[in-house]
Amino acid sequence: MKSTVKIRPVAENYLRTIETLCRKIEVKQLVKITMEVEKKIKRRRTIFIVGNGGSAATASHIACDLNKTVLGSNLSRVLTRAKVICLSNNVPLLTALGNDCSYDVIFSEQLKNLGKREIY
Repeated sequence: MKSTVKIRPVAENYLRTIETLCRKIEVKQLVKITMEVEKKIKRRRTIFIVGNGGSAATASHIACDLNKTVLGSNLSRVLTRAKVICLSNNVPLLTALGNDCSYDVIFSEQLKNLGKREIY
């Protein structure tokens, strides 16, 4: 079967776009965020992640990685486990809150149930 879409230019454009976006990432900010996440894991705090649209899939993937990857492959070792919840994953709750209340509160209402205010 022959494709009617010229794949090469689409792929090249996609890769150029990714490269451009990666160059915009501030390493200092990335390090700061990583250190904050590490601190929260060590203090056994819950990390909440959200995403909207396609970013919901990314948020879900990040939550999965943090919940599993910090453990490595040897699950019998005693390790500090990450407590990460993706608020975008519960589709029935998202749509119930959106329909019954407002889509403006689909994440904040979940945090009222799950979150705990941290005092520094």
